[in-house]
Amino acid sequence: MSQEDVSARQIAGRYTLTKPLGRGGMGTVWAAEDTLLKRRVAVKEVKLPPSIPLSEREAIKARATREARAAAQLSHPNVVTIFDVVEDDGTYIVMELVGAPSLAETVRESGPLTYRQAARIGLDVLDALEAAHAKGIIHRDVKPGNVMWPPGGRAKLADFGIASLKGDPKITTTGMIMGSPSFMAPEQAIGRATGPATDLWSLGATLYFATEGVPPFDKGQPIPTLTAVVHDDAPSPQGAGALGPVIAVLMSKGSEDRPGPATLRPMLVDVAEGRRADVSTEVYEPPPAEWEGGGEEATRRPAPDTAAPREVPDRRGRGALIALGVAALLVVGGMIFWGLQDDDPQGDAPQAEENGGRDRGRGGGGGEEEPGIGPTDTFTAGDTGYGVEVPENWQERPQADTRIDLVDPKTGDYLRVEWTDQPGEDAVAAWEQQESSFAPSHENYERIQLKAVDFQDSPTAALWEYTWSEGDTQLHAYNLGFVTDDGEYGFALNFVTDEDNWDESQPLWENFTATFGPS
Repeated sequence: MSQEDVSARQIAGRYTLTKPLGRGGMGTVWAAEDTLLKRRVAVKEVKLPPSIPLSEREAIKARATREARAAAQLSHPNVVTIFDVVEDDGTYIVMELVGAPSLAETVRESGPLTYRQAARIGLDVLDALEAAHAKGIIHRDVKPGNVMWPPGGRAKLADFGIASLKGDPKITTTGMIMGSPSFMAPEQAIGRATGPATDLWSLGATLYFATEGVPPFDKGQPIPTLTAVVHDDAPSPQGAGALGPVIAVLMSKGSEDRPGPATLRPMLVDVAEGRRADVSTEVYEPPPAEWEGGGEEATRRPAPDTAAPREVPDRRGRGALIALGVAALLVVGGMIFWGLQDDDPQGDAPQAEENGGRDRGRGGGGGEEEPGIGPTDTFTAGDTGYGVEVPENWQERPQADTRIDLVDPKTGDYLRVEWTDQPGEDAVAAWEQQESSFAPSHENYERIQLKAVDFQDSPTAALWEYTWSEGDTQLHAYNLGFVTDDGEYGFALNFVTDEDNWDESQPLWENFTATFGPS
């Protein structure tokens, strides 16, 4: 489209677009004229990448409308105001036009800020976040590009682009990384529930950028960067001065270790006024009651009488964890499967290849016993209509909308079940790519087998068996990825236990593969 065409383009009979201001993962932001109120505004034109499947597009557009509705609730001097949401052969969000560059532009053009300047910006962004969190809104994309800052003036937080309202239905975006990898908190990177502390981690990363001129953890590509976010220690800022310890505590891996607003604000005030902040005291502040069961709760340890499940994302590997939790391995020929490996021709591996195995006693959820595993219950995967039998004492621990851990509370063994309605075409290729990220990042990783298998009537299935070490513990896993016989869904069954328990756990695995099917 030529500049002349753009200049003549009018939205909803009211907003005339004049020039593009920037482009991002969710579309283009334009400078525009509100011809009704005779004022300049910014208009965000929501555009989706062509790689997004048609089945996801309406959901994403619904999310875009929801984000604007959420942000429109905010009236705060440190928040870019949302004026209007219109539909005109597309979705457009009309917002305040801020006559100031972003923090990213300022640092890129003029170099890093002083730590006192950065602390003052931090106070402004903290005020914006506290106002949003009070309304149950999480920004989820706090980064230098979303902080508008006229040097010496008041900073404003823009683009509540992936805001999450408590109580709103979750909308998945298979194949998209929603957020900026270098500025995503660890819990967000692995697909865990998020909370106010998630935004505060991103604020810490933003302040790191402000004083260093580069993002923390940046590895050049999304997956390696997210891997570093989850597993690596935060780099020590060299130019942050008295702000350095504040940045460090904000970027704590555990959300419970980050300071809340009441603790953080005096730290930033001290630094902004040239004093050294005291970060030696306990900084955790319980989240507001409205966040019970949210991001922080999702990562806390269970009660002492309940064994904690193994942290699957952390153990399945850096690349694997990111792929599972964030971007479905960024869509390789469709969605990456998330599956397991199959048995070898000698039959010493689980009998995943047995067709028709469902009639080996499904337990029916009614207390019938599978040989060697005791009474079972039926777990059904969302609204797919497919289920699997698990021991009746195992606990369901959701990890994401389409991912759940079924955990033995006594041993910590688990079966992770994942599914998608956008399956790929080659399960083996999916696992090989996932292995390439998993293997180098896991101590003593060893492939036992990775190959195509026959599983029920699946058009493509692969079994990946592997071992690795977590401290002094040797772990052993199966990961079976497959597409249902009608091609509608892709599933993965990922079973993990200690190496010492591997042989005696085989009846469990045989039960899982035998009983999987329509509920």
